[in-house]
Amino acid sequence: MSVTAATIIPTNVEKVPLHHWRPGARLLSVGSRDGADFAGDASSDARSFRRDVTGDLLVAAQRRAGTDGLLACWSASLHEPAGMALLRTHRQGALVVATPGIGDSALLDALLPEVDAWLLLTLAQPGPLAARILEQGRHVEVLMGLDEGANIPDLEWSRASAVHLVARRPAEADLLDDWCDAAREKFPAGTWIYDHHHPHTDCQGCGERLIWRHSGRSRRDEAQVDGRCGKCGAVVPLG
Repeated sequence: MSVTAATIIPTNVEKVPLHHWRPGARLLSVGSRDGADFAGDASSDARSFRRDVTGDLLVAAQRRAGTDGLLACWSASLHEPAGMALLRTHRQGALVVATPGIGDSALLDALLPEVDAWLLLTLAQPGPLAARILEQGRHVEVLMGLDEGANIPDLEWSRASAVHLVARRPAEADLLDDWCDAAREKFPAGTWIYDHHHPHTDCQGCGERLIWRHSGRSRRDEAQVDGRCGKCGAVVPLG
């Protein structure tokens, strides 16, 4: 079975978004034109130009771009067994998967021991594999799509390394401020939450700026390599 992708492009982890996993790292993103989506619609690239992807191409592209691994970002990566097999075999470094938790449970079984980080997309009603990914994934950050009511699913949020709040539909972005305020109150205390107004990582102990971010770029300020705040010593959960 041939493997195709609409995009093969270097991506900063801050744009994935992953805020607590290897700040400053870059991944070779392979998948759909618009990346993973909340619906897990494998047909979303039907009218997009796609090119064949080979192992030699992946190895050469990673070497040329100097990336730290591969990011699987098909609309429904867990419906892409051939693509995932290719990435697993030819990654040069880490393997990261973006998925709405929709797809093949047997493929998930194979991936859980190997994937270094997950971006789990979810709505108020999560995908059928979302709970397993959050509970068993090595490092999981959640992209939460909000709509009216700002409801969040009943998941094991203590396992989420970070939560990123966005509007489910881009056309509703002007309502996101109110939705984010409402959603923040529903997460357990201590959850690391990011939105369009809060891209930086600040210490939950003393409030010091740990990591600064802007437009996909990042800079370590008080975040130390040992995973602590340089001012107060509080633990910072950075993968």
